[in-house]
Amino acid sequence: MVSMNQIEMGVTNWLDRELMPKLPSGGSYDGLKKAATVALALYAIKRGRAALDALSRNSLLATIGAVDGAGNVDIEGFAEEMKKQIPDSGLRMSVPMVGDLVFYKADIDDMLRYIKN
Repeated sequence: MVSMNQIEMGVTNWLDRELMPKLPSGGSYDGLKKAATVALALYAIKRGRAALDALSRNSLLATIGAVDGAGNVDIEGFAEEMKKQIPDSGLRMSVPMVGDLVFYKADIDDMLRYIKN
């Protein structure tokens, strides 16, 4: 179980250290693309925090053990289920203004490492 703060900080650090350096480059607006991506990602994390806070109070999730009474999340369980949804060839996402990104099962492990540390 990890706290909401650990999730927020871990994902932010993962974005900064792992995703940002891998963004497609070579265009005349690379700096703007990266800045927009960071801003959108941070905004999504902040908005996601509100959603996670609401979910942490959900009695069904508490009943199945996904959250505990202190609002901590079973991030390991979620990560394992998430990895099952990613094909071995990766999960391709098209991000406007940035280009295509591919996420692999190993990316989930990396993000989990950032969250837990």
